[in-house]
Amino acid sequence: IQARHPGDRHVQLAIMRLAGPFLARLLRATAREIEGTLPRVRASADEEALHDMRVAVRRMRVLLKIVRPIWLRVQ
Repeated sequence: IQARHPGDRHVQLAIMRLAGPFLARLLRATAREIEGTLPRVRASADEEALHDMRVAVRRMRVLLKIVRPIWLRVQ
């Protein structure tokens, strides 16, 4: 989110503050998804379980790339 005019900074911060809780929920849900795959991955050599974990980790990495600049700007 880029501010185009000096006055837009307040709007930018408001948007980031609204996005923060939403993104935090997504991060928590993705973390639970990763945790949910752990027992399946540990218990067997199930390729499906490993695939599910890799997909969840990829989602987490993408979310972290999105979240990091937003949270750094708000703080």
